[in-house]
Amino acid sequence: MFIYQIFGIINCMNGKTLNCLLCKSENLRLEQKLKTKDLKELYFRHFGIDISSEIKAEKHICYYKCNSCALSFFDPEFAGSAEFYEDLQKHRKVYYNPNRAEFDYAKTKIKTDDSVLEIGSGSGFFAEKLKTKKYLGLEFNDKAITEAQKKGIKLLKRSIESFSKDTKEVFDVVCSFHVLEHVINPYAFIEAAVRVLNKEGQLIIAVPFNASKLTNNVNHVLNLPPHHITRWDLNTLVRIGDLFNLKLEEYKIHTITKKISKYAYFKASFLKVILNLLYPKKVLIKPSLYDKIQKHTDVFVRKTRLYHLQQKKNIIGENITVIFKKK
Repeated sequence: MFIYQIFGIINCMNGKTLNCLLCKSENLRLEQKLKTKDLKELYFRHFGIDISSEIKAEKHICYYKCNSCALSFFDPEFAGSAEFYEDLQKHRKVYYNPNRAEFDYAKTKIKTDDSVLEIGSGSGFFAEKLKTKKYLGLEFNDKAITEAQKKGIKLLKRSIESFSKDTKEVFDVVCSFHVLEHVINPYAFIEAAVRVLNKEGQLIIAVPFNASKLTNNVNHVLNLPPHHITRWDLNTLVRIGDLFNLKLEEYKIHTITKKISKYAYFKASFLKVILNLLYPKKVLIKPSLYDKIQKHTDVFVRKTRLYHLQQKKNIIGENITVIFKKK
């Protein structure tokens, strides 16, 4: 294992020392080695997007898991550009969901007199659900900022890292919904979020839940760079408390939405089993071949109607929200 691990780091990193993006540990395990040409084909087949200009690797991208904190991440790490997200929104009209279950859960934890900072506010969907008047959002998208201003929602075009340099211990609640998995440096992101938080203030973070069959498929295109850089399990999220002197108050794994049926979940679970049998090394599968496997799986599940065996109580939702308190 040790020889394999070192070989993987040298092979993928060309001799550069590699550390976990969260806990900084060098105790890493190489999980997958992705061909960049397959990654490009995957995005093009699904969304008609050419990601060639986004990729900062010639032939391969490597997927690691930290043996210390269980964070999974890709290297070399690269975040999607503004142009990438604009293209993605054109092909996915429901990319920004105004009615996330995470919003409804989080707002029950916020009092009317709390001061709230949201990192990655979009056009203010969460802010519209809050009763507090002490709200500020950070956002980079100019269109989103303009739309929020029309609704009377105040947003700043700054990163949390920059904002925290001159703003310390100001907010009762700091929250981010589906931002952390897109961030190149999650440690700096969380550190900055904690810095602007009052003592005993709440840090609320929502991310895709990597234990769900709906998110952890090796060919799940939106769970790959340049869209997602990291993947989060419950153990990893719990470790945030240890790393940043926070107390884990509670967490919630959200149930699947009404748009996702028992059939869709069972198909994802069954497909996962098939892929593990065919490709035990969990490498990214050539998109054209993957599409064929997925199609045959779909036909089999529909004809056999095995999805009726799926119990809703056993369904693990796509997303998880964790709530920490600053000590």
